[in-house]
Amino acid sequence: MEILTTQGDDPEFVELVKHVIAGCVRDGFPRTIIVIEIDNWFDHKWLGFSGMGRVGFGFYGDYLVDMDTALDEFRQDQITLPPFSPRRVIAEYCFQRDASGNYSSHNPRPYLHERKPAPSSRNLHKRIVDQIDSALLVWFSSNTKQNLRGSLMIYEVKGSEVHPWYAGFAKEQEWRVLQTKGITPEQVQSLIASDAEVRT
Repeated sequence: MEILTTQGDDPEFVELVKHVIAGCVRDGFPRTIIVIEIDNWFDHKWLGFSGMGRVGFGFYGDYLVDMDTALDEFRQDQITLPPFSPRRVIAEYCFQRDASGNYSSHNPRPYLHERKPAPSSRNLHKRIVDQIDSALLVWFSSNTKQNLRGSLMIYEVKGSEVHPWYAGFAKEQEWRVLQTKGITPEQVQSLIASDAEVRT
């Protein structure tokens, strides 16, 4: 699985991401792997985040008021794509499983993330299960060489179910799991180790 590194990427972090992806692959799953590199670090708040929408304040005391609205964060029951700005999407890779069970690179168009800026609210109804039924969707952060921290977010899509999780990493002597959501640090380490065992 070829994921090109940019000047600001720590190659060791990119390799770690590839190990985790390989650790998530099981017999018959997934049919598609989509990997997106995001400009700079992002935190766990992106997990399950659908976008910003307008919330109306219809009443003020006992009076109906129809003029006040505010922006609020939305998280849908049916998980949608995280609404990263197109300016933050550095690269998008798509790999398809063939009859032998191996993955080969495919042209990712149409891209998972739109390349033109659009209101965040447009994303509120882009449910993942309406677009994909067997996929590993992977987002990882760039600029890890300078930041010495990295982000990894994965949505495992199986039919009508989406299992999202996030792992944050920091580098001292080597990369280590710093924070997780939707998965335990031990499970992340297990995914990394399971692929390492296969390769040795």
